Parts: sequence; C-alpha cells; structure tokens
Amino acid sequence: MDSKVSIQTLVPTMQCLELNLNTGRCCQNVELCEDNNNFVIENGLLDIDRIQEDMSEGRRIVELCKDNNNFVIENGPLDIDRIQEDMPEGRRIVDISFMWNEIHRTFDNHARGIECQFKDWKLVNSLRHGLKTQLFFKCQMCNYKANIWSEPTEPKTLDINTAAVAGTVTVGIGHAQLDELCAAMNIPCMSDKTYIKNREKLVNDFEKTATENMKMAGEVEKQLALEKNDVINGIPYITVIADGSWMKRSYGNAYDSLSGVGAIIGYRTKKILFVGVRNKFCTICDVAERNGIEPRDHKCYKNFDRNASSTSMESDAIAEGFKSSLEMHGMIYRTIIADGDSSVYQTIVDSRPYREQMVNVKKIECTNHLLRNLCKKLRAVAETTQQKTHRKRGFVQLRNVVKNNILKIRREVIEAIDLRREEKQPDHYKAIELQKDILNIPSHIFGEHKRCKERGRICDLDETNKNYVPFLKLHGLYQKVESAIIYLSAYSDSLLLKFINNPAESFNSIICKEIGKRINFGNRGFYNARIAGAVVQFNTQQVLTEVHNMGKNVPSIVETLEKRRQAKVARTRESREVNGRQKKFKRESETDCHYGPQSQKPDLLPDVFGQLRQNHLEKLFENGKNWRQIERNTMEQNDSDLWHTFRQEFPYLLNTVEPVFLFILNKKALL
Repeated sequence: MDSKVSIQTLVPTMQCLELNLNTGRCCQNVELCEDNNNFVIENGLLDIDRIQEDMSEGRRIVELCKDNNNFVIENGPLDIDRIQEDMPEGRRIVDISFMWNEIHRTFDNHARGIECQFKDWKLVNSLRHGLKTQLFFKCQMCNYKANIWSEPTEPKTLDINTAAVAGTVTVGIGHAQLDELCAAMNIPCMSDKTYIKNREKLVNDFEKTATENMKMAGEVEKQLALEKNDVINGIPYITVIADGSWMKRSYGNAYDSLSGVGAIIGYRTKKILFVGVRNKFCTICDVAERNGIEPRDHKCYKNFDRNASSTSMESDAIAEGFKSSLEMHGMIYRTIIADGDSSVYQTIVDSRPYREQMVNVKKIECTNHLLRNLCKKLRAVAETTQQKTHRKRGFVQLRNVVKNNILKIRREVIEAIDLRREEKQPDHYKAIELQKDILNIPSHIFGEHKRCKERGRICDLDETNKNYVPFLKLHGLYQKVESAIIYLSAYSDSLLLKFINNPAESFNSIICKEIGKRINFGNRGFYNARIAGAVVQFNTQQVLTEVHNMGKNVPSIVETLEKRRQAKVARTRESREVNGRQKKFKRESETDCHYGPQSQKPDLLPDVFGQLRQNHLEKLFENGKNWRQIERNTMEQNDSDLWHTFRQEFPYLLNTVEPVFLFILNKKALL
C-alpha cells in the first residue's frame, strides 16, 4: 500500500455517513476510490483498519465513493443526510427466534465494501403497525440499508394484532382495557382503528368456528338418538335444554338491553346445538338516521325491532332454533328443559315447528328453578309486614317461624321426590302421589300431623313440639305458604324426572365472563363474536386452540395452558363426585359488628353528645308534664302507633310500666 501523503482532487460523492460521538458530532470527508488502494490523508493520521474519529469540535463529512479505494479526509461542511440513530422508547413484543435470525441474516449477508462491524449497524427508524414493529437499520461504514420485522410477515400462527384482539374476546375486555394493560407494561398499544379492523375480521372467523362446533355436536347427538332408537317417522328426536341471557343487567326492573341471546343445548352431550343472537341497535344506521342520510355500505348486525320488548329476545331466538333443527341437524327437539320465567314454551307451541311431522313439543320444568322459586316465595312470606294498628300480638314471632323453616321445607320436598322415584309404579301414579306428599309438607313442618300417617309418614309426636298451624292461619301466613306449595305441586311430573338446566347456566356464566354486563361490548358485531367465542369455549373447553386453528398452527404455550386448565377441571369434577361440594367458609345470614346497621362506630364528640342529651331530657320533661294524656293515648298498647313510638324512644319502658314511673324518672333527671 502506498503511504505517500499527497493532496488529491475530490471525486463525486455517492453517500454520506455521520459519526455520532458522545462528546460531540465530528465528521470527516473520506473518499473511497476503486482504481487503487492508495490512501491519502489530509489533516489526520491513517488507521488502515478503521475510520479514525476526530474528537475535535465542529463537524466532518464522511463520504463513500465507488470510483476507487483511496480514502481522502479533509475539512468540509456538514452533510444533512448523515446517519442519525433513532432509538424508540418503551418495550416491544417480538418473536425472539425470528428476530435474532433476521438480525444475523441482514448483517452477515449484506454486501460490504470494507470490513464492517456490528457496532456500525445503526437503528435509524422504526414504525409500528399495531403491536408489530418494523425496524430500519443502516450500516455507517458501507451505507447498507435493511429492515427487520418483530415477527414474520406471513406467520404460521396468528399475527400479534389478531391474536391480541382474539385474546380480548376470550378474556372479556375491550380496547380500552388492552390499552391500559399495555401502558402498564410500557408497551405502545394498537390504535382503536386498528383494533376495530382486526375485530371485524375475527367476527366471521369466530362465527364460522362456532357453527362448525355446533354441527359436530349435533352429529354426536343424532348418533346417540339413533342408538337409543329415538325415532319418529325416520327422524331422530332428542331432549334439549334452552335458556337465554342479555347483555345488560336488568336489576329486576330495567328490561331494556340492546342485545340478547338464546341457546339450545343437547341433554346427552351437554354441547351447544344452536345460538340465536338478537341486536336492536346498529351504530352506523343510528347515526345516519339521526342525521337524515342514507347509511354507508356496511355489514349491519341489527336483526330485532328497536320498539319490541327486549324480554322477547329469548323466546324469539329459541323458537328460531326449533324451526331450524331439521335443516341444521336433521333432528326434532321433542322435549325442552327450561325454567319458568319466560314465555319460551308458549312461543314454541304457537310457532308449531314440527306440524308436518305431527309432533308437539313437551316441556319439563327445571327442578332447581322450581325449588329456588319456592324458597323465594317463602322468604317473601317471612318478610310480610302489617300496619301496626292492625298487627296482632305474636305476628313477628310467627314470621320468624316461617323464616327458620324455609330450608326444612325444601329438604322435605327433595326427600319426597327421591322416595317416589324409587317406587316401581307408573309415572302418572307417582306424580299424583308426589303432589299429595308436597301438599302435606307445610302442616307437617309447622306441627300438625293429621295427614302424615295417611301419607305413609311416621312422625314423632313430641308434646314439646308446638303446633303453629292455627296461629299461622290466624295471621294469614299459612295461607301464603300453602299458596306457594300448591304452585310447586302442580309440577310434580317434572319434579319426578329431576331434570336441571345447569348446562345452560354454565354457558351463561361463560358469556358473562367474555362479555360482562358493565361495559357495552355489543357494537359493530362484537357481541356476536363474543357469543361465538363462548360457544367454542363451552363445546371444546379450548377456545384459544380453536382460534389459532383457523388456518394457522397452534402455539405450544396455548396447548400447555388449555391442557392444564382441562386437567384442573377434571380433578375438581372427580373430587366433587367423591367428596361432594365443600363449603370453604361459614355463611353468615345477617350483618355483624363489622358491616351493616350493627357496625361499630366511634364515640360521639362531647359537644354533640351533650346536645343530644339535652334534647332527650327536654323530651322526658315534656312527657312528664303530659303523662296523663300519654296514658290515655297508649292504653291499646300493641295496637297503638304512639305506644310503639315510645317503646323505640325509651327502651327501658316495659308493657307493665306505669306512666307515673316515667314522671318520677323525669323529676330525678332534672335534679
């Protein structure tokens, strides 16, 4: 190499580099010529292995040329195209193995004019596409440019943005919660627009996956029916469970939810066979209507009349499922198990879905709901109030008698059901006998055993057990208890079968987990997607696996998670079958000193206590002056409102206390 120092004419410049130093910015003008390997250095010393950094103040321009391999360093102006590092703040989510391989590929394989090192590889820019990141690098030695994605552009699994939106569906959150979660981890989140775009793509995928799962469940139900020879005119028939839920909590009075769903579940497989979603609202249509314009082209999910009652969504959706059972599954839903809190069965009967097959749908009431409604009515009896002027002595004590025997009545009903189920008699005979047994339960519980022997009960007639029936009748409480029992006895045929709709309640709990009832997740078809996700989770217990299976591979971490969950559910179910359901905590039926009216409170301030004491003494003095009038007005005692008022204000007064004693107390208090 020729080390002769000379001054050469600058050749045309191709590219420019900036050497960004911690102590300042210093640039040198270097020319690389292709004709020979001579280095000409001006105002500097030569280092043949690297470009030398000049720590002096000011700027230098470094240029890379193609004409020869000579380096020429001389003073020159600052190049505005110099390389500047752009290091983004925060954290990013990356596919670590992919990104590591990409870094090696881009750095090791780029065409280098001189010996480049990894420290010369500068990050000059970064772009975010939702949670995906694209990094732009440039070599400050040879100006080679490259870009690297944080994950493959055509991944074998779901891309990070789609997977994140799918995760919000299965977890039960939305974009606002995802944004807050990412902010807590110092990760920039996708925009709301990007979230909606990915969400709309997922709606169809979720619905398609849910439909496939329901058809697979229908095939299993159909095969089981054929094996049992449950066939009418060559068409298999099955028993189903039906129930509905709404997007908004009603609190018992506001039945105005904008979306609802009705589900039909196979009784044998416990799998969803049909879901019908009802939406009363579309954001795009509503905005266009309020502005008096035509709505733009969009996929509208509104399929229910805005002026119709939201309570009819359940009936309408389930009736649709019965009408489509032959087309969807080739089966007849002959029997429906449901609760009695809606008009579902009446709607099905009116629609006559199987009139061509001459089949009438039969309904079986859920035993759990019947017993729950019985206890609810009995609690209402125990909370009955009467006007003090018409209240008879002992009314409150008798209410407590009813309250303390609610669970006993329920247990007696269950025992009567179990005894009749064990009998070897026709079903209609057992239903009639069970009805008579249930009607005898109130008198048996409250101490009257006139018909117990007739019903086959051997009662221990202990003289210490009081007969409350005459007293309950006197106060009108027994008639109300009997009314609730009569209603229950009318469903003795359903009670004998002891069918429950717990699978529907489990499905509703999954819906509540994925949708909730606090935040409106029903816009732009997202309610449909979440319902579809709940169907997949209920039928397969592995919604994430099914989501990733939509044309992609399932990550191993997803398989591990859902296998661990399934194993835990299996262990819990097995434990409950062996040991029963364990109660972890003792249930307290009333409030205590830690919460409620009896909660502990700090002492009153001295001045506040003094004022209250003075007011009370003034009342005592006033009552002492008017004791004769008070005596006349409270002679009826329990039937007098004034007497009850005095009992509350002056608890030391008993029924036998004479008003004179009150006057004496007042006199002493004034001394």
